[in-house]
Amino acid sequence: METIKVKGICYSPTCTLNGQEQDADLNEDGEAFCKQCKCQLDVPTKTTIPVKKILTILSIIVALGLIVLAGMWIIKPQTDVPGARKSEVVKTERPTPAVKPNPLQAPAVTTPATKTQPEAPVEKAKPAPVAAPAAAKPAGNSKNASKSFPDGDKYAGEMKDGILHGLGTYYYKSHKLISKKDLKNRYAEPGDYLVGEWFEGNVVSGKLFSGDNKLKEVIVIGR
Repeated sequence: METIKVKGICYSPTCTLNGQEQDADLNEDGEAFCKQCKCQLDVPTKTTIPVKKILTILSIIVALGLIVLAGMWIIKPQTDVPGARKSEVVKTERPTPAVKPNPLQAPAVTTPATKTQPEAPVEKAKPAPVAAPAAAKPAGNSKNASKSFPDGDKYAGEMKDGILHGLGTYYYKSHKLISKKDLKNRYAEPGDYLVGEWFEGNVVSGKLFSGDNKLKEVIVIGR
């Protein structure tokens, strides 16, 4: 069986590699473990396509393209043959008969053409100056941030405008409800920590571990 290499982050508070990204092997159950403390790593969900499959798909596309080009070349009618003479149509023009002057008709009087005054030059309008584009304001996102709460809880991970938003770890110091949106009303105990994803201050999904780094429960709440 081909070994799949993944990148994961260890969030164990006792590990020296806490919060650092590291390479690991993905087992048959889809899990990866830290090289230092052997705790389960948090692996972001990504769809990976093996390189061999990509090369196979590209070779099939190239082969199909060559077949289509060859078919178009065979079907194309060969109309432009070198050396072929095109038939020329010779048009014969009939001479127009000369008009004889009528002696009874008065000669036409030609009036001299009047001179027109030259028009004044028109000034070209100057283009209006183009205003410089306004500078874009930097987003308030921050990675590897930390936040402490009055009840002793702590958070380490991604934040947006001072609110928990993105991947991170929440450390509990007291018996607390995990989320008001959790229909199961699950609680965390002192020493537990939750590794997961937050959206605008609310946990979306994650894994709840005990203080001795044992997986207690998988949390899936949604946005």
